[in-house]
Amino acid sequence: MEIKRKIKNWIGRFCGYGECRLCGDTWNWKKDKTIGYCDYAGMFALCEECFNKIPEDDIFWIYKRALNDKIKENPIEWTRIKINNALKRIKKEIKDEKTNSK
Repeated sequence: MEIKRKIKNWIGRFCGYGECRLCGDTWNWKKDKTIGYCDYAGMFALCEECFNKIPEDDIFWIYKRALNDKIKENPIEWTRIKINNALKRIKKEIKDEKTNSK
């Protein structure tokens, strides 16, 4: 089974797919867990499997790092207020998703 996983991930990376920040599996074959950070945008830093395995605080830390990476890509777009609102929304959405999956 591990060989199949490595092959799928190799194909995904070759085709330019991103990957789960925890397990490293690529989005060409893994289901992502999208978390919104504003009304019109979200991000998927974890696959659904990893999201369901780890505690909320660890998930928040991973999505916070992903948000920081987005801010570095386009810092002019972000202001202090937007960042704080985005972090609050991420925290709420993670809590809601964890509650709904129980």
